[in-house]
Amino acid sequence: MHIYAAATRSSMPFDPVADFTHMGMLVEAPMLLLVRSASPYTTLAQYVAAARTKPVRYGSSGIGSANHLYGELLKLEGQAPEHDHVPYQGSAPAMQDLLGGQIDGLFDPVTTNVAALKAGAIRALAVSTPQRLPALPNIPTFAEQGFGSLTGSQWLGLSGPRNLPAPVAQRIGALIPELLAKPDVAARLDEIQTLPRKTPVLGDDFVRLIRQQIGTWSAVAKKAKVEVIV
Repeated sequence: MHIYAAATRSSMPFDPVADFTHMGMLVEAPMLLLVRSASPYTTLAQYVAAARTKPVRYGSSGIGSANHLYGELLKLEGQAPEHDHVPYQGSAPAMQDLLGGQIDGLFDPVTTNVAALKAGAIRALAVSTPQRLPALPNIPTFAEQGFGSLTGSQWLGLSGPRNLPAPVAQRIGALIPELLAKPDVAARLDEIQTLPRKTPVLGDDFVRLIRQQIGTWSAVAKKAKVEVIV
């Protein structure tokens, strides 16, 4: 939320970096491009090729969301001017319309879609991880299909109020790897494919990552002319 709000709004009532004490990343949720099982598009190449010449409607959980910006980045990188965004108030109504054929594609995190993918109700054309997910090995990455710029994820991090005392912030940050290593936590994260970083991103490294991603997605939003008016 810190990243995408800052990238798509011309003004913010707070500074997403300076007004918080950012302690560390918890987990990442890779992004999928989903189609219904009966979709005529069986590969990302087919999907993008269609969106170059005719309307291909994709859904997201809302204007300015990560899902939206991934769709716009695919539109830019694939030179697909007919890749049309349809915003929803959350992923659930978007998924209903995907299954019903009202939209052609949906960008959504893998976390909430593992069961439906394994059941065959939907199909994923690409995942935003650098390598294929071991639990879902049949889903190719965006990168291996020529769209390396769509490598990334949504993530959840732990932040506190501005000026949190350094010893407190450091102690909490140090507990993050311990938490993620707990067998029951690790098993649940693996089940839903919400992934901890192999090397924890904590403290100043986490702040640098936030700044870098704000810059990256701000550039995408500007090029795609995505702006949230509040």
